[in-house]
Order: sequence, then structure tokens, then C-alpha cells
Amino acid sequence: TIREMLENMEIVRNTEDFFKMPVDHAFPIKGIGTVVTGTVLKGKVRVGDELKVLPLESTVKVKSIQRCKEDVEEASAGDRIGMALQGVDAKELFRGCVLTSLDTRLKVVDSVVARVEVSPLFKYPLKPRMRVHLNIGMLVVPARIIPFKRMEMENIILREVKGGEKCYCVFQLEERAVAEVGENILITRLDLPPTTLRICGKGEIVDFKEVEELNIKRVVSKVGRIKIDKSRVLVVGLANSKEEAERLIGQEIEVPEKNIRGKLKGTFGTKGYLVAEFDGEVENRDEVLLRRLIRWR
Repeated sequence: TIREMLENMEIVRNTEDFFKMPVDHAFPIKGIGTVVTGTVLKGKVRVGDELKVLPLESTVKVKSIQRCKEDVEEASAGDRIGMALQGVDAKELFRGCVLTSLDTRLKVVDSVVARVEVSPLFKYPLKPRMRVHLNIGMLVVPARIIPFKRMEMENIILREVKGGEKCYCVFQLEERAVAEVGENILITRLDLPPTTLRICGKGEIVDFKEVEELNIKRVVSKVGRIKIDKSRVLVVGLANSKEEAERLIGQEIEVPEKNIRGKLKGTFGTKGYLVAEFDGEVENRDEVLLRRLIRWR
């Protein structure tokens, strides 16, 4: 079945982009020096090329390339290869290092923003500041997850995300990782028992902003009531003083049961009463809901 599927797949290799090869093994060979192995994910490499090693930020030179135990002058996306490198000690390299060309778009980051889909089979909710593990390339790194949604140009914190749901998440990494926009990631909970599904879901990296840069907010709700005073429509219960009421002028409100929306236009008296205008007919003691966005933590 797997072979039939592979034979029917249209596999397109990205050979024109910058070179990228995660290192899965690194070791010294007497008379040759440092040798690394890996699978070329995109681009090409030739003997004599200069490459970057991230996150070490060091530069190396390709001395030789082997593919299927044969010496070759060039390798490209899809090839499984070994390379002898000049300019780095094998002891410096680790699983999670990436070999890349000098024109790379890869970044060394400690924060990742991703579009995430939680597996419908995952039984536990993901909550803000929960510790998860993130698979980025060959690296598995601990991270704190902060789920949020994008609504009307604002980023709103989510109290929890359950199986089958989609959202955005910012991951605060406990170790630096090498990544690029568009790269796929896997989210796991390695603290769960081995008899439990540990795979939370998957995601696609969209940015590398820090939590502070995202200006994530939370929704604060307060309930008041309509008070008809002669020709005025007042809202009581949203503020306890005139000063507090003045800070709410201009805020939008709604009467949920009647699907009527309104706006706080001014204050009345000294007890925190607010004058409001609505786009429908409201009555005395109708419940009014005020939702405000304030900065999350």
C-alpha cells in the first residue's frame, strides 16, 4: 500500500531555493575530519561550497560529499548524504544543528508563532503557560504555549484549546532553535504517561514575534441594567462613580437577549450612571453587557 501510494505521488523537489540540511549525526573520521549526515530538504550543495552551521553561527567548507557510499561532486533536495567539513569540530555539532547556504532565510529564534490545529484524538486541553515540547526539524525543545485567536485586528487570549480546534499559538522556547516561516512543527506533551497519546497537534510557523510584541489581550465582561429616566436611557451597574463612568464613554454595549447594540455617550449624576444610545427599542431593567479588551498579563 505504501509503495502504491509513493508511486502515485507527484514529488517535486525544491532545488532552486537556499540549501538546508538538518544534521542528524556528526562524528570524526581519522584522516578525513568532521563528517555529518542528513537529508537535503532543499537547494543544492557542491564540493568547495561555504556553508553556515546554525545555531552555532560558524562557517564551514565542504571537503567531500558521499551519496549511497559513492563520492559525488553535487547533491540536491531529496538526497541522503554524508559530507566531510572543514572548519568545525564534530564535538561542537548536535542534533538540531542545520547546515545552510550563506544566503539562508533560516533564523535562530527563542519564540515561535504558529497556526495550530489540535488533534481530535488528543484528550487534554491546552492552556496558557502550559509546558509542551515542540519538534522543529531534528530538535525537540521544551516551550511554554500561549494560545490566542485573531479577532478584528486584535489578538485575544484563549483560556483553553481542545481536540479538533484551530488557533494561533506563541511558543516561548526554553532553548534556541533554527526555523523558518512556513516550516511545519509538531506539538507534544512528553509529561503524559506513555500509555496516553502524547501528540497534541501540528502547526505551521507564521512569525517569530515575542509575546510582548503580539500585544495579546483578554476580554473583560461586565453586566449592567437599563434604567429609563423620563426621556433618558441610562445604564446602571457598569461603574460605581462618575470618574469611573467617564472612562467608559465611547464604549460599545449590547442587550444580548434582544440582539440590540448601543454606545455609551456620557455620564449622568454622581453615582456612575451612563447615558446610552441603542439601535433598537430597549425597556426598563433590560440586561446590558459591556465587553472590553485589556492587555493580558
